[in-house]
Amino acid sequence: MDSETQPTAQFPVLPETQPAQPPPSADKPRLIAPVWHTILIVVIVLANSLFTASSFATHRGEASTAAGRIGGYAFTIALEFFL
Repeated sequence: MDSETQPTAQFPVLPETQPAQPPPSADKPRLIAPVWHTILIVVIVLANSLFTASSFATHRGEASTAAGRIGGYAFTIALEFFL
């Protein structure tokens, strides 16, 4: 009797296959958006934050109205949704 595995209906002998080769890696990963676009978005968000904080700070001594705050929040939500 041979020490080699004999093919049977339950365990057929399959030809040896080569492992899959990984795709060649790119030299530099591709960016989703240009750098200037990302910087512009960050500047817009920071400017809105600064404007909102300064407008709330100037009206701190006065009785703040819910309508004023709701308007500020609505503008911020709309701006961030647009971005």
